[in-house]
Amino acid sequence: MKRLIWSKHYCIKLLSGASVAAFLLVRWLVSHMSLTASDIGVGLAAADAVVFLLPVQGENVKMSLQCAFLGSVLPVIAGVFLSRTIIIVPFIILMLAAVFAAGLFVKYRSVRDIFQPEQTWKMVEADARWVYLLLFFVFCSFLIVADSIADITLVVAVTTLLAFLYCVLLLRSFFGTTAFLHPGKEKKIKNAIRGMMPAVTLPEESEDETLRMNRLYEKVVSLMENKKPFLDDEFSLADMAASVYTNKSYLSKTINVFSGRNFCQFVNYYRVKYSVDLMKNDPHLRVAELATMSGFHTVVTFNMAFKLNMNLTPSELLAKIRLEPREHPSSCEAGGPEPQFPSSLQDGRS
Repeated sequence: MKRLIWSKHYCIKLLSGASVAAFLLVRWLVSHMSLTASDIGVGLAAADAVVFLLPVQGENVKMSLQCAFLGSVLPVIAGVFLSRTIIIVPFIILMLAAVFAAGLFVKYRSVRDIFQPEQTWKMVEADARWVYLLLFFVFCSFLIVADSIADITLVVAVTTLLAFLYCVLLLRSFFGTTAFLHPGKEKKIKNAIRGMMPAVTLPEESEDETLRMNRLYEKVVSLMENKKPFLDDEFSLADMAASVYTNKSYLSKTINVFSGRNFCQFVNYYRVKYSVDLMKNDPHLRVAELATMSGFHTVVTFNMAFKLNMNLTPSELLAKIRLEPREHPSSCEAGGPEPQFPSSLQDGRS
């Protein structure tokens, strides 16, 4: 539970709510303990701006959290020093544009993500985010116009739309859906991503080379089982290479040859295995909590990896475990299939 509270994704969501409360409190004090509908609308706009900073698949979570913190503080500062409430709306829009410009620079600085199987879903999430961002800009523009002409009815209507947008953005992040495509279409995309990386046959290597790779693989397995670095949602191939004192390309090749998985699939296997242990220890955990506590970026990635390794969804396994008698918490028959992992070279392929 401690890991869930300090998850960067949850911190961004909490910051979005804190930005509303802090902004309204500041405006309430500055305006001598009175709030207008425009104040509430601007506060919700600030919350929407922070939620937009939730990273999609593969984006830098740490940078998103830093930008979200900045995005929650700037409106509060503006609320103190700007006399007219509605001036803060263009300020928030300009801030968000600058943040996304910086985010795009970081996003396209690395080309390797393009070749990952999850890239298709990442593009869907990114496209959906831009559509919602366009709606956000339209609503903010209407709010500016409504306040300038002092039309309280229009201000209330736009404020309601901003509140609705905020709810949709939060629900998207919790349930791992885009709320943009038809659910059936999303399901087809996720199914197409599963199993994209086939197992690789063992290449013709010298005996010494094979032994070196085998020793390296044993170090990797020991690292994952003993230190559990996969619980860090930012754990990367470079981090693992540094931990076992090798380079990324040789490490990636070793993992692929001995496990039949690429690095992401290899790490996700351990996360799934860890999540199964969490389920058995506390069957009342939610799927979103399990995903975060196991090191997954999103619930979507968790569901896809879980289905791939366990042949059933997290919800289905949770339902089985909850029906299991508590005096037998480790029963595999009630808890569903255990993911099998290679312990030697001979049975090391999935």
